[in-house]
Amino acid sequence: MQKECKDKRIMIESYFILSRKIFESAIWRDNPSLLKLFIWIIGNARYDKTPKKYPGVTIQRGELVTSLANIAESNEYTYRNSVRRWSRSYVSKMLVRLETEEYIVLCEDTYGTHIKVCNYNIYQEQKRYVENRKRTDWKQIGNRLETDSVITKQENQEKQGKQGKQDIKRNLNIKIFIDYFFDAFNEKTGDKYHVEGGKDGKTVKRLLNTYTINELKDLCDIFFQSTDEFILKAGYTIGVFLSQVNKLNIIPHQTKVSDRTLKNMQAMDNFLNEKDKKQ
Repeated sequence: MQKECKDKRIMIESYFILSRKIFESAIWRDNPSLLKLFIWIIGNARYDKTPKKYPGVTIQRGELVTSLANIAESNEYTYRNSVRRWSRSYVSKMLVRLETEEYIVLCEDTYGTHIKVCNYNIYQEQKRYVENRKRTDWKQIGNRLETDSVITKQENQEKQGKQGKQDIKRNLNIKIFIDYFFDAFNEKTGDKYHVEGGKDGKTVKRLLNTYTINELKDLCDIFFQSTDEFILKAGYTIGVFLSQVNKLNIIPHQTKVSDRTLKNMQAMDNFLNEKDKKQ
């Protein structure tokens, strides 16, 4: 006999909206603690459209003023029959990560930890969500919103097919460049480069909108040969590479050939010399 959920009469005080788009976001596949913290922030952010004023600070809709200690205490959890709590340093690192991925903004003031949820008004506005309809109707609505015109099924499939091929090629090039950067970093420092999957992937994707994969490889070689003080101080990361790529692009002729290229050229010369001796 199939069990059914009991109809409990519960008085619901308030609620917040969590879009299904979160299943498609990078945070869904990230550290579960990061997702938990983000949901907690959304649920505790100010929902009222009227700003709340305190001495020295005004809290707008979608904002929250708290503390690292309060966040840790509010997110306690049980593990192996003991109560665990995040450290304040761990909370701080997760907040910085959420800001880097553009989920939140950490406001600069002296009144506790002031957090602003990005696009809060968009996702918490019920009017922006359409009611559940038949799948065919939903597809037509989506097409109208995206193109402001009715796209035929055949045209839409062709468009998706082309876009799909472009996405596959772009994703492949992202991996190729990150692998290339990883090897260059290892050759330069003797250490392994710590790849920040989501962040570095987005950065390389952005670069590929301007440069070809071969151009990026050339610029990468120039980057690791650079003696620029900023690069030496900031470190050899993909983020620093992005900030310096325009400068690197105007001085390729001033940079020597990379060590890897020289090794390949030397190997080819040795091969040809051996071949000539045998003849």
